[in-house]
Amino acid sequence: MDMPDRLTRAAENGDAAAVARSLDAGAEADAPNSVRRTALDLAVNAGHVDVVRLLLAAGRIRADGRVSTTSRRRCSGRRCAPTPR
Repeated sequence: MDMPDRLTRAAENGDAAAVARSLDAGAEADAPNSVRRTALDLAVNAGHVDVVRLLLAAGRIRADGRVSTTSRRRCSGRRCAPTPR
């Protein structure tokens, strides 16, 4: 299992400690897993508020779902868009 899959699985299960470990190990909070779902998306849908706060506090995702300027990552689709400067 690769890093985005570990992060998204932990987020979906509400395992805040595993999410923190994955972020500390360098996982990108906005990286999609193998089925193109993000940790934030899964945590929100599962109602894991503590994990959502942890992902937002990581500083790589904005509360509106867009990618932060610190990651400078461009995504395709409705959920990710370039952040205005």
